[in-house]
Amino acid sequence: MTYQEPSPWKKTILAAMTSYIDAGSIVAGAAGLSLWQAYLGMDGFQMGGSPLCPPTPVRPQSAH
Repeated sequence: MTYQEPSPWKKTILAAMTSYIDAGSIVAGAAGLSLWQAYLGMDGFQMGGSPLCPPTPVRPQSAH
């Protein structure tokens, strides 16, 4: 069996479908974040935290 290169139209359609699915997942993720934020009672600062950059703990200032 020989390999046949896909037509340019088929490549274009596949690329468009991939882009459409990618955009849909981004929109669904953003919508889901706002729903979870409301459900968990979190503010925007709490939702924006990243596990790669954990928040710096607040240390009380000394009374010097």
